[in-house]
Amino acid sequence: MANVLIVDDEEMDRLLGSRIIEEAGHTPFFAGDGEAALQMYKENDIALVITDLRMPKVDGLSLIRGIIAYDPYAVIIAVSGLAQHLDAAEEAGAVAGLVKPVAPQDLIETVQDVLGKLPAEAAGRYRRPTGEDLFGN
Repeated sequence: MANVLIVDDEEMDRLLGSRIIEEAGHTPFFAGDGEAALQMYKENDIALVITDLRMPKVDGLSLIRGIIAYDPYAVIIAVSGLAQHLDAAEEAGAVAGLVKPVAPQDLIETVQDVLGKLPAEAAGRYRRPTGEDLFGN
C-alpha cells in the first residue's frame, strides 16, 4: 500500500517497526540516522516517515526540518521516550507524535489514520495534513 521509512538508531526498534508496518500491509524502508534517512527519502517514493528524535549524526528534529524543506508535503510521525520532545517535533513539521515504547496497535492506528487522511493533489503528491485534519483540534 504505502512505502514507510522507519528511522531509528536502535536496530531492534527498526525491526519491530518493520514487522508492524509489514503486518499492516505497507512496505518498510530503514535508516539508522537522520543523514541516511534524508538521502533515502530523496531517492525513494516514501509516503510516510516514522522517526525517533534522538539519533547520531542528524537528530530527528533536524531530519524533520530537512525533509519538510525538501518536500513541504512530507508526512512524518515522531517517536520519543520523552513526551516533551514531541511538541518540538510537531512544531518542526511532524503531524503526530508517539511516546516510546509504542504499543503495536497504537502505531498501526496512527499510521492508518495519517495515511487514510491524505487527500491526493492533482500532481499525485499529497497535502501534508494539519493537526485539525487528523485530530479535529
